[in-house]
Amino acid sequence: MHRFTFWLGLVGGQLLCLSARSQFVPADVPLNNLVAERVYNLGAPQLKSIDDVTNPPAATPFITDIDASVELNYTYSREWYQVATPGGGYVSPDIVTKYNIYNVAPSVFFVIRSNLMVTAGFDYIHDQVSVDGSDTEAVDGYTPFISADEELLHLLPHVDKARNALFLGGNFAYTRAVASMSGPFTANLGYNIYSFGPSLVYIRSLVDWKDGTPGRVSFTVNPAYNYEYAEAPYGLERTGYSTVLGRVDFGITPNLYLNLAGTWVHRDSIGSNGSYSDYAYFGGGLAAKLLNQSNHLVLLRLSYNYEAFIKQFDSHEVSAQVEFHF
Repeated sequence: MHRFTFWLGLVGGQLLCLSARSQFVPADVPLNNLVAERVYNLGAPQLKSIDDVTNPPAATPFITDIDASVELNYTYSREWYQVATPGGGYVSPDIVTKYNIYNVAPSVFFVIRSNLMVTAGFDYIHDQVSVDGSDTEAVDGYTPFISADEELLHLLPHVDKARNALFLGGNFAYTRAVASMSGPFTANLGYNIYSFGPSLVYIRSLVDWKDGTPGRVSFTVNPAYNYEYAEAPYGLERTGYSTVLGRVDFGITPNLYLNLAGTWVHRDSIGSNGSYSDYAYFGGGLAAKLLNQSNHLVLLRLSYNYEAFIKQFDSHEVSAQVEFHF
C-alpha cells in the first residue's frame, strides 16, 4: 500500500506540474499576440484617443484585426529524489524520473474596437514518464482557454500611445488530464483543473527605427496571478501562482526579432500543508516574418527556456510556433 501511495503521489505531482505548465503555455500565447500587435509593426490600427471616442471621425469596425497561430513545444526534464541530511545537504539520489512533454496550442486572436484583445485557443499536452529507465506512465492534458486584455492608455489623451501600451486583462482555462499508469501498478486516473486570474502588461518602445517608427528595441513587464483548483483522485488541491515576467525585444532587421525573457514564479499551495516554492524561467527566442504582404503575414517563432532554482528538478524546453495573420 505504501508503494502504491508513492506512485499515486508521483502521478498526482506530475499532473499538477503539467497543469501549471499548461497554464504558462497558454499565457504565453496572448502575450506573444500583444507583443506582435504593438512591437513587430504589423500594421495594427491606431488606438483611439478619448477625443476620438467623443467625436469619432468614422465608424470603427467591430473586429479590426484577426490572427491565428499554432504553437508547438517539446520539453525534456529530469527529476531526482534526494534525502535531506541534518546538516542541510543531500545524499545520493534514490529515484531518477525523466519527462518527455509534447505540447500543441492552436489559437485565434481578435482585436475588437481597436482596444480589446481576445485570444481563444486549445492546449494539448502529452507527457511520457520514465522512472529509473522504465516507462511508468503517460499523461494527456486537454485545456481550452480564453483571455481578454483591454488597452487602457486610450483613455489618457496626452500619453504617447505609439511608444507605450498598458493592458489589463484576465484568463480562464479548464484542463482535463488523464494519467495511465504502468509498472508495479496499472491504473487510469482523471483530473479536472480550473485556472483563472488577472494580468497586467506594460509595453514600452525604447529605441526607434531609422525612419522614426517605434519598436526597434522594446521592453515588456507582465505581473500576473493565477488561482488553480484541481479535483484529483486523492482530494482537492488549490494552488496560487504569482508571476512577474520581464522581456526585451530587439529588431535585428524589420523582419527578424530577438527576444530575451525571465519569469519569476511563486507557487503557494493553499490548504492544510501551506507549502510554497520560488523558481524562475529564463530564455530567449527569434521571431521571423516569413511573409508580409498587405494584411497577410506568416510569423515563425523559435525559443528556448530553462527552469532554474529548483534543487531536484532540471528542465530545458525548445519550442516552435507559427502564426498566420490575415
